[in-house]
Amino acid sequence: MEIGISLGSNCGDRLSNLREALYRLDRADELSVTASSPIYETEPVDVAAEHKDLWFLNAVVIASYTGELEALNAVRHSIEDDMGRQRAEDKNAPRTVDIDIIYANDEVIDSPGLI
Repeated sequence: MEIGISLGSNCGDRLSNLREALYRLDRADELSVTASSPIYETEPVDVAAEHKDLWFLNAVVIASYTGELEALNAVRHSIEDDMGRQRAEDKNAPRTVDIDIIYANDEVIDSPGLI
């Protein structure tokens, strides 16, 4: 299936973080990156005042994937954790890397860990 994945980083070496996340995704079992967008910078939205100056670098990746989406969700969490993402109560807190599955063919999923 075709998968769309967004990548973002707003702390540390943002460009290096995106490159490393892309590299790790492409090495994941059953996933092959087929295209990626240019990297672009975005202003943070709905963040605490002390984080307003931490702009994001973002990219979108298109990949081919043959596994189960729950397994891919676990892979993305593992990559985030391995790259130092700190999860906080504040869902908009700064992060070294944020990896989100934005679509998977025309699948509609609403489970506890994947919406």
